[in-house]
Amino acid sequence: MIAPTDQVPASDSAIPVSQFVPAISEESLKEKVIIIVGGSNSIGASLWPAIAPKHMPPKPPRSIFQRADVTDDQAVLDLFDRAFQLYKRIDHVVVTAGSLTPAENWFDPNLSIQAVRQPPSRTDLDVNLIGYLYVTRIASAYLHHNRGVDVDRSVLLFSCTAGFKETSGLSLYQVAKHGVQGLMRSLRPYISAPDRHNLRINTICPWMTQTRTTVGKNLENRWAEEGLPISTPLDVAKVAAGV
Repeated sequence: MIAPTDQVPASDSAIPVSQFVPAISEESLKEKVIIIVGGSNSIGASLWPAIAPKHMPPKPPRSIFQRADVTDDQAVLDLFDRAFQLYKRIDHVVVTAGSLTPAENWFDPNLSIQAVRQPPSRTDLDVNLIGYLYVTRIASAYLHHNRGVDVDRSVLLFSCTAGFKETSGLSLYQVAKHGVQGLMRSLRPYISAPDRHNLRINTICPWMTQTRTTVGKNLENRWAEEGLPISTPLDVAKVAAGV
């Protein structure tokens, strides 16, 4: 499950970069049941080694993997059902699943009145926003079920800097990432109320992060040429583990 980490392109960044690595108490994650949606690669895969070595129970291993399409509500339900049936509770949910379709430009300047009749791809919107809505809705039910008194439960959603900053050429992707921020903000005063779900909900918005996709590699190289720092998936995962 753990994706290997490639070497990050060398950057001659003159920008001083400070790192925040939150401390994780021994009890905060001990024997917790955590669902990582999007855990097969990149940040999601790096989250496992960031939290498991110190906090996982003794052998035998108790982690499971299940393939799930976040755009399929039933597939998401099946994932939560399997985890709940096996562990009898769910403590935290992290959603890192993502899609970036570089060739799809909904607002291509060359779009003609003939070409505009062809329906555009919705993949980036469906994965990066609709899927997050599905997961968060289902998580809200499972997280407050079979819960002890004063037991911490949370949802952590991944957006990115495109979720609050203009990013040319990534219109649909950026709409979705803004939507993730909006989802968190709309739910935060509601879902955290003690008389409702009493859950924590947060988003993390990573800077340019190393990826194994072709479009990601091209962006990384351009980033490095400009002398800008690049995060590794493990850098981001360490922050996520503390949230």
